[in-house]
Amino acid sequence: MTCTVIRGGTVVDPVNGIDGVCDVLIEDGCIASVAGQIELPADADIMDASGKLVTPGLIDVHAHVYGPGNVVPADPNCGVGAGVTTLVDAGSADASCVDDLVDRVVSVTTSDVYVLLTNHAWPDGFDEVVPDAPVDTDVLLAAAMLHGPRFVGLKVALTPAIFATYGLRALAAARELAEQTRTRVMLHVGDIGNPALDATASKVTSDALDMLAPGDILTHIYSPLTGGPLDENERVLPALHAAAARGVIMDAAIGDYGFGWQAAEQILAEGIRADTLSSDVELYSPATKRDGLMVENRRATGNRVVSELSLVEYMSYFLELGFSVREIVEMCTSKAARAVGLETVVGDLSPGRPADVAVLDLKGGRYAMADVNGDVRIGSHAFVPVKTFKNGVPHEPGQGPHDWGFEPPAVA
Repeated sequence: MTCTVIRGGTVVDPVNGIDGVCDVLIEDGCIASVAGQIELPADADIMDASGKLVTPGLIDVHAHVYGPGNVVPADPNCGVGAGVTTLVDAGSADASCVDDLVDRVVSVTTSDVYVLLTNHAWPDGFDEVVPDAPVDTDVLLAAAMLHGPRFVGLKVALTPAIFATYGLRALAAARELAEQTRTRVMLHVGDIGNPALDATASKVTSDALDMLAPGDILTHIYSPLTGGPLDENERVLPALHAAAARGVIMDAAIGDYGFGWQAAEQILAEGIRADTLSSDVELYSPATKRDGLMVENRRATGNRVVSELSLVEYMSYFLELGFSVREIVEMCTSKAARAVGLETVVGDLSPGRPADVAVLDLKGGRYAMADVNGDVRIGSHAFVPVKTFKNGVPHEPGQGPHDWGFEPPAVA
């Protein structure tokens, strides 16, 4: 029997009501117990976690770890190398390439990778329209059935080209398929700014929000961009309040362009709090021009993401928005697991669960945290991965997205 004790860390496990100094005992890849001063087995490997946070393995419900031809696993800087033991690829693949995603990424990545499939074409440019583009519901249903437990739902994006091509029929078809497969739809908003639209961006987004069912996910809820959660007067759309009230999950995916400090503060002031927090990290994508904004950080060199930020760095942002450590951990563990139907598998440190554990440092300092508009806030703390256990196997941190590691840029 293999045995590891993570000793003396501050364990934060919201599901089990644990928030204090405890030991975590791992036996044969599973959680055996979480308690104060566990008697050490004679053959145990011991990790001293004094002064560190110990949480369930982090879950990133909105990431992009696939592109045609990818052969590199997603572990070093957005998976186990960054405290993340479970990833959801959110719409990088459709039915035509999901087999490739599974073969080239899922099967070689230490972190568990689940999939939200897309049912629409991705035009080469954000203003390109694809004439008569089909919504391949039957093919997608077959792919979903084939990949079974790895398939957790559908992803639909509202961008100018996709809306001009499909209107809201891709979303309607995804909602129908989610009903058939008893899964969910993730809706991406914050891209619909296009003066050629007959309807206003707020009207389009509101109509889309009205189509979401309880348990569906709205992603980029703190986006400041046109077609996001705010109307032309910078107030929360009534349709967003209604969606939250009926149980639509609010996901604060950040990524290149999905977060604005002022937008977040306004939306929070109007009572909309994120249920989950995700990175929207994009591996292997080229630089892309969107709505006049050159997204420089969608590129990778070998195995290392360049200029993309990690989930742990975005967790640091939410401390500055007034979320507590416990709330942030819950957003990235148990609430994330429930959002994609994995709450019986991951998200907590209950005995018998796979030993997916993140050991994090909460470092004090002065850190520059920038949003999509270049608005910079100075944060006082940063989450940094120290060690990650996946099924009880320890993994060291990756290089991090910056030359210096995982912390946001330090300022004097």
